[in-house]
Amino acid sequence: MRRRDEKSKGGMYIAVFIAFIMISSVIGYMWGQNAPDVQTGSSTYNEFSFIKTQNGWSTKIDGITTEVRFHPAEVEAISFSQNEHALLLKGPIYVSYNPLDENVEMLALAQFELANVLAKKNIQVIPSMSEKNEFGITLANCDTKGTVLLLDFDNATTSITTSGTCIQAKGNPLEIKDRILYDLYGIIK
Repeated sequence: MRRRDEKSKGGMYIAVFIAFIMISSVIGYMWGQNAPDVQTGSSTYNEFSFIKTQNGWSTKIDGITTEVRFHPAEVEAISFSQNEHALLLKGPIYVSYNPLDENVEMLALAQFELANVLAKKNIQVIPSMSEKNEFGITLANCDTKGTVLLLDFDNATTSITTSGTCIQAKGNPLEIKDRILYDLYGIIK
């Protein structure tokens, strides 16, 4: 009889230990830094409230609800310097990509969305392509006089670098668009 009691107590201790680990994990996730709330799908980042949507996140910027695909915590590691910030604010800016890239649809979408983001900051955008094209769209690359934001789809790395007045953005162009938006509006400082 005594042996059965010892087995029962041993099993009970294991069950209590596993329950403790599970509860601790949930609590840690719920109160983690910048982690979305499990129940509501919401998060606060640098005093901006974000709500999870079907396509990403929404937040209010200057009193206007704005949809983004990536939470600031997902793109904050992408470096965006003060020099790049200053170049964007000068305007006008050519937002350009290679029309022969296999991800041309995503690049065109990012170009369109970047043009909308920059226009809200009164920055004139000139949609362009980095290679000659059959559409008669302006040709702009790093040799072009003026500020050029050159989008380059790259699965391996995400980076934003500057050479003169040319900002080269490599990686997922939609992540880069959200990173630039967060910089322009002071969400990521």
